[in-house]
Amino acid sequence: MTSTGLEILEATSAGDTASREGGPTCRVRSEEQSPEPARRADTPRTVTAILEARAFGILARVLLTFVFWTSGLAKLLEFTANAAMMAELDLHPGWAFNAATLVVQIGASLLIIIGHWTWLAAGALAVFTVLTIPIAHPFWIKEGEAAFRDMTVALEHVSVIGGLLLAAILSRRSLR
Repeated sequence: MTSTGLEILEATSAGDTASREGGPTCRVRSEEQSPEPARRADTPRTVTAILEARAFGILARVLLTFVFWTSGLAKLLEFTANAAMMAELDLHPGWAFNAATLVVQIGASLLIIIGHWTWLAAGALAVFTVLTIPIAHPFWIKEGEAAFRDMTVALEHVSVIGGLLLAAILSRRSLR
């Protein structure tokens, strides 16, 4: 992009039909014109169309946040039971931790789904997810099947965090 807000797309030679004056010319595009989305040569057109569809992007955001907003809704619908579970994890007062958790889970999920402040929402869910590992899944202090189960959950959490980070990265790129 040049300082005048124009991007040089293609230079043509003096003999080219685009050069009416006999000298070299440039074809330019202003900032108002949207660039065509790049398509990798190895990606079939049908797959490209699906990946670029707005509905597919919304579906992906709903699926990425599914575990969070469904958990948040469960915490809301079964508030007392989930507050007691928070207290069992030594999070006191249980009702306050349950309320904060469901607000983060539902609120951040909604922000990601609608595509607003995605970086902030994804970051909040990533931090929340990291914190759940030592609080609710401390596999390193357990043995046998319980340790294996919590380690598996912790590893799944790490993968979800990677997906959230990718969502934040891609949301910033779509603004460019």
